[in-house]
Amino acid sequence: SESGETIYERKATDPVPTASVMKLLTTTAAIEVLGPDFRIPTRVYAGSEPGTVVLVGGGDVTLASTVSGASSYYSGATATLADLAAQTRTSWSNDASLSGTALTQVLFDKTAFSGAEWQPSWSQADRTDGYISPISALMVDGGRQDPASLVSPRTEDPSGAAAAAFATRL
Repeated sequence: SESGETIYERKATDPVPTASVMKLLTTTAAIEVLGPDFRIPTRVYAGSEPGTVVLVGGGDVTLASTVSGASSYYSGATATLADLAAQTRTSWSNDASLSGTALTQVLFDKTAFSGAEWQPSWSQADRTDGYISPISALMVDGGRQDPASLVSPRTEDPSGAAAAAFATRL
């Protein structure tokens, strides 16, 4: 109120995550620093062992597991695993040094983000109920098990799930 008197208070001294407010601040800062046309890359490199590729996450949680135009919560996503797999197959087949080498293994690199993927204070129910995913530099569909659903149970291993989905598309 204008008088400064508290009208309603509930658990006022309990710490809570900042959630959506922090997303707005982070997004605003990122647009200001990186510019509105910046895209977060997910890259694929030939591995050090014959027949391997390494899927390297850059932090794009909107990377879609579905093909372009298919049902995804991130319908405006600019990147899909299908496109990335097609580019990888083309690059692999056009690389003379890989001629005759079968692509047999997908490895992944999620080291663009450091720290714990899951904050111990978060409720595990928020993951299984579909509100929070472990935080990883490599994931697809925001870690959702149902790519088209806003609220879908989230994976416990977003990087492993992304690599498995990528391998399927290869």
